[in-house]
Amino acid sequence: LDPLHSDLNLHILGQCYFVLQEFEPAAVYFRQRIEQNPNTDSSLVFLAGIYGIQGRIEEARELWDKVFVVNPGYSLLERARIWPFKKPDVVNMLYDGLAKAGIDPGPKP
Repeated sequence: LDPLHSDLNLHILGQCYFVLQEFEPAAVYFRQRIEQNPNTDSSLVFLAGIYGIQGRIEEARELWDKVFVVNPGYSLLERARIWPFKKPDVVNMLYDGLAKAGIDPGPKP
């Protein structure tokens, strides 16, 4: 493990669990990363998507709003284009979670 970027390792672990649709462990890792690095737009987005999937609507919306405090120019479309996922299922799952929370994240890639 890279001791200089431990918060990034937490995000990657969260993504791994998200891909496996194990949302509670994924949420734990994303929350830990956010605690270590509150300016992480990516972990905020993934956690918002998980909360949408879990029906935690208000919490999902609050996190989505924080994304734009951290990064006013954030674009999920642009971010999704550089993610390493080979199958669109992962990105679609994230978009669906946000949609369940009543969030319009913009167009899909």
